[in-house]
Amino acid sequence: MRKKFGLRSSQAREKIYELLSACDDYLSANDIFMRLRDTGIGIATIYRNIELMLQRDLVTRIAVDGVSKYKLKVSSHQHHLICKNCGKILDIQDDCIDKMKEVVFNFTQYLEEKYNFSISEHSVDFFGLCNDCKKKELKI
Repeated sequence: MRKKFGLRSSQAREKIYELLSACDDYLSANDIFMRLRDTGIGIATIYRNIELMLQRDLVTRIAVDGVSKYKLKVSSHQHHLICKNCGKILDIQDDCIDKMKEVVFNFTQYLEEKYNFSISEHSVDFFGLCNDCKKKELKI
């Protein structure tokens, strides 16, 4: 990890990175702890390493119902569809992002000029019901 991301290698950091690499879902620190509990890695170590990975821009964080969840960052523009019922998080794919880029870029310029504010990053998340929850809702 050191050479690739500027972080010193540690067993805990490697295990957390391996877990996130193998997982397509967003995981809370507690989820990570539960999946790695047999390794002896404590929850404080998980929080500390996740924070380092956030600082190095290796992971993305999203808050769902007040709980931070993490996933390896695959793109500089990560936007999400979040189910308000089951909490499922879907990444909006790049082809959709391309359509949003021009609008977001223009809006970002507008906001910077209007508020004399330099924007370094942004997040766009959409909340609603996933397909599975919509189907369940229709059956009730």
